[in-house]
Amino acid sequence: VVYDEICTASPDRAKLITKARVNKLFTDNGRVVGIQYEKDGKNHRLDGSAVVVASGGFGAGVLEKTSAMSRIRPDLMHLPTTNGDHCTGDALDFVGEIGGGAVDLTDVQVHPTGLVHPKDPDGRVKFLAAGAL
Repeated sequence: VVYDEICTASPDRAKLITKARVNKLFTDNGRVVGIQYEKDGKNHRLDGSAVVVASGGFGAGVLEKTSAMSRIRPDLMHLPTTNGDHCTGDALDFVGEIGGGAVDLTDVQVHPTGLVHPKDPDGRVKFLAAGAL
């Protein structure tokens, strides 16, 4: 909520972009100074003095053979996911391209309460039971 207030009160200091896919980071002397993102089918560039990448998880990577999940935890690739199809770990790739790092990626939560749809018992995407309760 505080971030939303900053974006509203000082749009020149902070901008919140949702429902977009970042596909590139721009650097200058080792600092991230901007991003390129796709939204509504168009690429946009946003420059700034600081960039925070908050991309979510990579649990839906079990659906893609070349995903971050396949590289980091290939032992989990046979499991279904309760993550949305946007949770593929794309940020790990574009952050890695500029030398950025990440920690604790092998600590993947496997949720045992995915509901099985009777018409698609072998489906790889499950509905999170806890979300329905």
